[in-house]
Amino acid sequence: MYEKNSIKALEIIDEMTKEEINYYDSNNNSNLIIACNYELEDVCIKLINKMSYDMINIRNNFGNTALSYACGLNMSKVALRLIPLMTSENINYYNKNNITALHLACENNMIDVCRLLILKMNREMIELENVEGNTALHIACRNNLEEIAMLLLSKMTLNSIEKVNKKRETALILATKNRMEEIAIILISMMMNKMIKIEDNRKKTALYYAEINNISRVIQKIKENNKL
Repeated sequence: MYEKNSIKALEIIDEMTKEEINYYDSNNNSNLIIACNYELEDVCIKLINKMSYDMINIRNNFGNTALSYACGLNMSKVALRLIPLMTSENINYYNKNNITALHLACENNMIDVCRLLILKMNREMIELENVEGNTALHIACRNNLEEIAMLLLSKMTLNSIEKVNKKRETALILATKNRMEEIAIILISMMMNKMIKIEDNRKKTALYYAEINNISRVIQKIKENNKL
């Protein structure tokens, strides 16, 4: 099904056989994956209601599922409908760039989707770094997603919380850059002092960003920590 017009596509689906609904092409693109790529949200929902479990979970030759595309294209309604129908393997799946559905949902500020993915995913995948060295926590702090950052902190180990990306940024540096006061305070209380002091690729620390953003409680917490 390659119809880009949503109204026409919805009409076509009503006339399709079960076999046609569950069709996939030579690149393993199902009708659902194609509809996600065209950002046809209503068509996706209708296909999900009619497709087999296996076809909902199929990965194309690029290693992406319909869930990956829904999260990457900011289609929350589709992603929320898909998540309960995905296998554990596909919920936790990552592509060749080490990108999970959670990374994509955080990038697109899909708070409800992030919340559900965090509940469903295993710790190893929640903590996974993408090719840029970012965990979902890095992305949540960069995008000022305080609730999601808080949920992630409850699931992650200290080692993963302290990870440094390729720009030499910790989640704490990103949190102080974005004035995420409560998250920064929690991170400081959890992290080793040497990781709190780490410099990014601009030779700036979390304390520097806290000071230029005038986050007094964070400045005080870092300075208290330095005395220990």
